[in-house]
Amino acid sequence: GDESRRAHREIGARAAALGMSRLVTVGELADDIAAGAIAAGMPGDRVTRCGDTAEAARLVLDEWQAGDI
Repeated sequence: GDESRRAHREIGARAAALGMSRLVTVGELADDIAAGAIAAGMPGDRVTRCGDTAEAARLVLDEWQAGDI
């Protein structure tokens, strides 16, 4: 419900506060996580909402570079 959506927005805000340079979200509340991150200052072009885990995996593998983690 509303509490779950708020909590997911907080997760996104926390990702932005931690200085994460990239955020990939998946799932029913992915939009809330993404919205929280963007509202907290993460650039929108660094946030991607994926339809499923396979799409997210492809995106991460395509973008992954040595030293990213």
